[in-house]
Amino acid sequence: MSIECKFPSSNESFYPATHAGGREMAERTSVADLHNCEQVVMAAARKERAARAALQKGIKPLQPSWTESDEEAYEARLAHWQAASRALVDALNRLRRTGERVSR
Repeated sequence: MSIECKFPSSNESFYPATHAGGREMAERTSVADLHNCEQVVMAAARKERAARAALQKGIKPLQPSWTESDEEAYEARLAHWQAASRALVDALNRLRRTGERVSR
């Protein structure tokens, strides 16, 4: 699972402005990129919390009534939570990199 920060215009986001109007446009685009990444982080955090809650809600290993089908369901919930956690970390890293780019 991968969540991408979507940039309004890939041309404007990464290239330095060559004139004053271009610089203002690049700054607005950078701020929009940062806001977009913040939104992606919030969405990823919600998904991670939901996946963690689902993981904790179900029957867990070593409980007396544990069965093979419980194991399969637990493994699926665990994999979902791990993917959501990785997506959240990726989104936070992109937000940090975008913030560093905007602050320059």
